[in-house]
Amino acid sequence: MPMGPKIDDGASTSLAGTDSKLDWIIAKLSKLDTLEEKLDKVSKDLRGDVSKLENKLDSQGARLVRLERQVRKRNVIWMGVQEQKDGDIDDITRLITLMQGQMKIEIEASDIEDMYRFGVKADGKIRPICMELKSLATKNAILSAKGKMGPSNVVVKEDIPPEERERRKLRWEERQKQMSKDPKKRPPPSPTVKQPEKKGAVTPKN
Repeated sequence: MPMGPKIDDGASTSLAGTDSKLDWIIAKLSKLDTLEEKLDKVSKDLRGDVSKLENKLDSQGARLVRLERQVRKRNVIWMGVQEQKDGDIDDITRLITLMQGQMKIEIEASDIEDMYRFGVKADGKIRPICMELKSLATKNAILSAKGKMGPSNVVVKEDIPPEERERRKLRWEERQKQMSKDPKKRPPPSPTVKQPEKKGAVTPKN
């Protein structure tokens, strides 16, 4: 009976070595797959932790803004009030004279809790004045009467946190964009602005 070709022992050894290398490579690839799965899980967990931390920071930031608004709620900021020089009247007397005279507000020095200028003093620079009042009613009276000052470099405004000021600025810019796209569209009037009454209109009685 004819015999088949005889396989060389060297070839058998070579094939066995190749199989061994393939098994080694497959085992390494399997370990890499496992490692990649672990890395994906770690990455997902980290993203979750970062998201929770960001939410917590946002919450803390909102609480800080509310706290700061609470601290500033009785404050007004005066801009454009000339710095005191030698022989001039002090800031509080100057502002009380302005509020009693032009703005027709009943106010005395005793209604003011604290008042100070902030910022670095420099030649030619007029630093703003922060005025803390003892009551919200006095603050609201000042803000309501600011239009009575007429043409002037002096401006009074509400003291609000920088974050709130930035949000209001962004909302205002967004309204301006909407108005530029549709000139007929106007934002609703501010609730603090009293609208002129129509002639002949009857004011309802309580």
